[in-house]
Amino acid sequence: MPTKSGKLSGVAHNTLTTHTFATAFAATPHVVVILAADPGSDTKRLWVEQESTTGFKVQFALKTSASKDIFWVATDEGDP
Repeated sequence: MPTKSGKLSGVAHNTLTTHTFATAFAATPHVVVILAADPGSDTKRLWVEQESTTGFKVQFALKTSASKDIFWVATDEGDP
């Protein structure tokens, strides 16, 4: 399976959150994340860490404290 996607619900501000894939990738995938709703000027930063064949960690920082939903896409398509 070269591409997977999903939604992380209620991710807490300033908390490193782990997501585990239901099935592992054959190679470490590239992971892209985006907030599910436009936070306006509230967003400072959103990033992914520690991508692996079994999952990834995501975190975001806001100007205010709030939980947000995050959409994600992971793919190893095109990797040798």
